[in-house]
Amino acid sequence: MQPWLRSAVLLWLCLDLAALAAGCARTEAPPAAAAPPGLCGLAVKAAQGVRVAGAAEAPRVEVLTEPASFMLVNPGPAERACGFELAGPGLSPERVFFRFYSAEGQTGRAEALGAGRVRVGLPVFAESYNLVSIEPPVEPLPDAARLEHGGLIYSVRGGAFLRIEGGRPIVQSLGPDTDVSLENASGEARQVALRIQNTSDRLSAPGSEGLEEPRFRREGPLALELTGRLPAHARGRVHLSPRPLVRPYSFMVGGDVKEQLGIFVSVIEAVRQEHDPLFLLAVGDYTRNSLPGELEQYFARTASFPFPTYPIKGNHETNCQGRRHYARWFGPDRYSFRVGELFFAVLDSTRWDAQGYHLGQEQLGWLDQELARSEAVPWKIVGLHVPPHPMHTSLAGYPGNLSPDDAARLKALAAAHGVAYVVSGHVHLHARLEEAGTVYLTSAGGGSRLDGYEPVPGMQFQLGPHMTVFTVRPGGIEEVRVAPSRLPEEVPR
Repeated sequence: MQPWLRSAVLLWLCLDLAALAAGCARTEAPPAAAAPPGLCGLAVKAAQGVRVAGAAEAPRVEVLTEPASFMLVNPGPAERACGFELAGPGLSPERVFFRFYSAEGQTGRAEALGAGRVRVGLPVFAESYNLVSIEPPVEPLPDAARLEHGGLIYSVRGGAFLRIEGGRPIVQSLGPDTDVSLENASGEARQVALRIQNTSDRLSAPGSEGLEEPRFRREGPLALELTGRLPAHARGRVHLSPRPLVRPYSFMVGGDVKEQLGIFVSVIEAVRQEHDPLFLLAVGDYTRNSLPGELEQYFARTASFPFPTYPIKGNHETNCQGRRHYARWFGPDRYSFRVGELFFAVLDSTRWDAQGYHLGQEQLGWLDQELARSEAVPWKIVGLHVPPHPMHTSLAGYPGNLSPDDAARLKALAAAHGVAYVVSGHVHLHARLEEAGTVYLTSAGGGSRLDGYEPVPGMQFQLGPHMTVFTVRPGGIEEVRVAPSRLPEEVPR
């Protein structure tokens, strides 16, 4: 195993497992400890829907319900290989997923043994853990911008098609200006049923064209249900039109929740006691491992907020089926939108290899074009999960930061286009630095444990749960860090 990968996994262990975190330090590995009996002599942690069975020489895990998951924890100083049988009704290798560690792929293998039986082999790195998830495979829609359904052709701008649910397309609105066009090429009228999520009456006004008997119904604070009929050989349109905004108006930047919803909600409530934010730009890592139960809890909570959330993809959105789940629940990896006098470009910084996290030349070219098209907008803001400054604690060369080449390219584009802010998460603190006319702000106090960091010359750091509130005033943008006075107990990790 390559030293940088072993160090990477060790660092994740320090961040993710409270049971072992007491032995983690910024600059040295935790002391070795004997693994309690479990599977292959390794401890089984956070087990959901499974039961360990079988003799030590023939380890076996029975899957009782799906989705199911468990962690294999190795606190010892040497890598361990673990082989065991998974058994359960309808079980197949296509339903077994592992924690995603690198750009090369997953860290385990699953092979069919027979009906309902799968042989699993996976490494459990020294002083680390691996994750096994058993869940039905999911597939995102093939095209997030175009959909054929129910005899109609749909196209969306300013949003994305997530999935079909209850016979209706689900659209995620990604900004106040969302437009869905419909085409009926058939010779008979077609019924239209559409759900548009992540909307706000304070940001957008709904309307339609070309539909017969259109009806909008608000479902909860953030969703609109549309029903109507599109005549034969006709075109229609459903749109959310941006409302004009009058200064002052506010929005939030923050995230890195990782299942700590109690802390996350406390931070949001602290903001709402003093401010009235129009939306949240969330900087990634919404769950620990993108497991179905984690995602359901996160979305149930954020759907109750009185403001939309515009997401940035984090590295924890790539575990197990995370990349597929992300497309079905959050939307595209990158996008742009405008709110009043603000232009936002959201990037995907989750591609990872031995040099660190990457944006890639193609994506940076896209950013260059988006910023050029928005030169007239007063304030341009770029959002990504991994910051372009090397703040993430490194152990023996673990590449936890954005690759130096991509960081330099991003900074050059920000300077060339007069970007006001580059905002990020990933490092669990508040950090601020102004460089070449751009403010680089990391705001990642949404719940994840706030650990060590590498200082950057000239950068200001603050620890503790928080959210950053931006207020657009007549004289410019004001930013303030808001922290709750009280916090609930953390959920054990």
